[in-house]
Amino acid sequence: PPSSQIGLSGHSVLPDLLLTLGISGSVQFMAGIGRAKYIIAVNNDPGARIFSVAHLGLCCDLYEVLPVISEKASRLKRVIHPD
Repeated sequence: PPSSQIGLSGHSVLPDLLLTLGISGSVQFMAGIGRAKYIIAVNNDPGARIFSVAHLGLCCDLYEVLPVISEKASRLKRVIHPD
């Protein structure tokens, strides 16, 4: 539903870090992320429009990189907020 979408038909976001996975970068989506401070994009299409606004672009299969990102983020969370 639009309430869960980012872009013209949904919400604009202003995160410090936006990690997009498999997002092509449609005009509608790009309108909603324009104020993000740092954008990391993962897409297997080297011509994906999202790379034109990403601060860091990873052209690879998201299913290969996501486990690595998840594991690294999990370690970082333990360092910042040890339980």
